[in-house]
Amino acid sequence: MIIVKSSRGENQEALIRRFLRKVKKSEILKEVWDRQYYEKPSIKKNKKNRKRKRILEKLKKEREQEEVL
Repeated sequence: MIIVKSSRGENQEALIRRFLRKVKKSEILKEVWDRQYYEKPSIKKNKKNRKRKRILEKLKKEREQEEVL
């Protein structure tokens, strides 16, 4: 649970901005979106593996470009 207490002389807009920052940092909304629909464990695993493979390929290309220079 996220709790934001107002400090002395703080206006409501600043309080809302601070609350939104805390929500984004805690990734609550991401979890809500992920849980919105059930996803089979095998599909989750495949997505994770594809993402990992994509990242590794990107790093490999960057290293190859550094070697050329």
